[in-house]
Amino acid sequence: MRVVCFHGRREIGGEDLFLNAARIFAGAANRAGFSAQVRTPGFPSPPGSPDRAVVKISRDQFADLAIPAEYDLEIVCDPLLAVVPPMGNALKPGGVLVLNTQNVIQGREIRIASLDLDAIASEHAATPEATHLGAALAGWETTDGGISTQNVIEAYMEISGEPMQEADEEALSEAVSATQRALNSG
Repeated sequence: MRVVCFHGRREIGGEDLFLNAARIFAGAANRAGFSAQVRTPGFPSPPGSPDRAVVKISRDQFADLAIPAEYDLEIVCDPLLAVVPPMGNALKPGGVLVLNTQNVIQGREIRIASLDLDAIASEHAATPEATHLGAALAGWETTDGGISTQNVIEAYMEISGEPMQEADEEALSEAVSATQRALNSG
């Protein structure tokens, strides 16, 4: 089993970037033939509070609904939460941390990709989820692999109820490339 954690902040109305990205990524994993499950801790945090969504991914069916305490990949969606180590210091040894930040952050003991995912989304006039999904896809390739861009595009449509726009696909692709470059330079 591999675990991906998306960190973000709760928003009023429940349209949380980190949670939407986690749901779509889990859907992409399901489409790729994995068993995937999205879990959030306890009750939702109040609006504005830091929170997380954990995606459990396995080749086998899950026997329980437990929320893992350690992660193979962490995506920090909110730039204000871009700290090392991230909330909870739960990254497994050898794991990957992707930070949405304007600052270049490097780590000696943690493999980090720090890039401005918001700027990539803005440049393409795309939804922020597209770039966070691209970062997750690139990070996933370093931990396990087997989830394709097409899986993400199909899951996006399934979860959001509308097809991914061309601008979103371009932002997704650029985020994958930028994350791969950041991980390879570190």
